[in-house]
Amino acid sequence: GVGLDPLGQIVIDSKQISLNLKFIWIANSPQNTVSKVDCKTVQEVGRYPVCSDPSRTSVDLEGNVWVACRGDGQVAKIMAEKKNCVDKNGNGIIETSSGSQVVSNDECVKFIVQPNKGPYARGAAVDKYNNVWIGYWNSKSMVQLSAKDGATLKDVNLGCSPYGLVIDQKGMIWGQGAGCGSLILYNPETGQLFTSSNMPNLKYPSNAYGINVDSLGRIWVSGGGTASVYSPGTGTWQVINMGWGGGRGVATSNDGFVYVAVDSSGGAVKINGMASPPQVTGFIKGAGNPVYRDWE
Repeated sequence: GVGLDPLGQIVIDSKQISLNLKFIWIANSPQNTVSKVDCKTVQEVGRYPVCSDPSRTSVDLEGNVWVACRGDGQVAKIMAEKKNCVDKNGNGIIETSSGSQVVSNDECVKFIVQPNKGPYARGAAVDKYNNVWIGYWNSKSMVQLSAKDGATLKDVNLGCSPYGLVIDQKGMIWGQGAGCGSLILYNPETGQLFTSSNMPNLKYPSNAYGINVDSLGRIWVSGGGTASVYSPGTGTWQVINMGWGGGRGVATSNDGFVYVAVDSSGGAVKINGMASPPQVTGFIKGAGNPVYRDWE
């Protein structure tokens, strides 16, 4: 994304960006597959076999996707561009999915690894090194996996079951600690770990299910009829009564708006996160029972 202006000075130039970031990846948990959908055409352009009961996904810095599976705890990495896939069987052809077709031994599935943490992988977040962190509910832990081959680089005991992970602009890892009723905060550089047991302000003031970070570095969670936002700078919470029930996943946008999937209400609540205090600005009617959280 770097270019030159008429004076020869280096500038940010969106026309120079080579990544084709127009896809959303959908975990088809009952089918053990992941769909790649073109957001411009709203068409499925690929469907990939992964591991048992895929759930959490996280897009890396190159547009590829990591997939964490609940059923067996395995983790898959799928390449976004065919040119980056590997001809594993050496026949000179990249054998991969097109549309809704599923190809066994799909060569755009770079690898599937087993971190040996048991089942119920319930969090995925890519860091600035393009490695991924995966949270495990049963073992109350998370692991860092290598972008190159999925090897385990770090194994961290959280002492609390994570339900989701997100990494903020400073590289701090935040977990939705449903197992202990509070946010989990981990500094990967120092190894410092915080939950409400040693940082009481992290305790949830209301329900929590999904988690995300906004452009100001604030952490949003949702659950039931409320959304809550935590400001790390002040260590304080604000609770927003949404007016619709079944709060689940949270998506944040660069313009300051926050979108909460409201499962039992069949849509999404739109919140102006820049207002003080944050205000509900509307309801977007959608498909029945929306649950998850990541809009790319």
